[in-house]
Amino acid sequence: MKEIKKIRIIAVVAFLVAIASLSISYSSLNTTKEVKGIALVEPNVISLKISDIDNLVCDDGSSISEGIILDNTITFNTSLRTVGSSCSFDFVILNNGSYDVTLNGGILDNLNNEHVTYELIGVNKGDSLKIGESKKVSLKVSYNDFVRDEWTEVPVINLNEVQYKFDFEKNI
Repeated sequence: MKEIKKIRIIAVVAFLVAIASLSISYSSLNTTKEVKGIALVEPNVISLKISDIDNLVCDDGSSISEGIILDNTITFNTSLRTVGSSCSFDFVILNNGSYDVTLNGGILDNLNNEHVTYELIGVNKGDSLKIGESKKVSLKVSYNDFVRDEWTEVPVINLNEVQYKFDFEKNI
């Protein structure tokens, strides 16, 4: 009799422990924590920005407009008066992205004139810009020395809305 009573007590205690364990497990699964607040998550971006155009210089009566900047592109107008004349200006390129970048040079769009050459001074293809780093460079547009034999007079070259756009990629 005593043994049966002991077994019943042990069984009741085990049953109560099992019920308590199941209740605790169930309540922990159904409990949700609410965290209030705002978290700003900035996306990782590859970005190069052009700024601070200055030191516009032309020779031989040529002229150049101060460029219009849109991110990594400068749009400008220039008028080159004689063979060998040139115009140049300085500007700053800034890596304002989330990655270091490698500069692959640039593209001069809307040029469409075989008598005009351009040169980017102060940066080379393959140069790197670390995050937040900037570099001052110059762009020089020149009336090259090639003159057609049939010309009796060398024409003035007017270039409108010429765009220089940097080409760059994420460092691996």
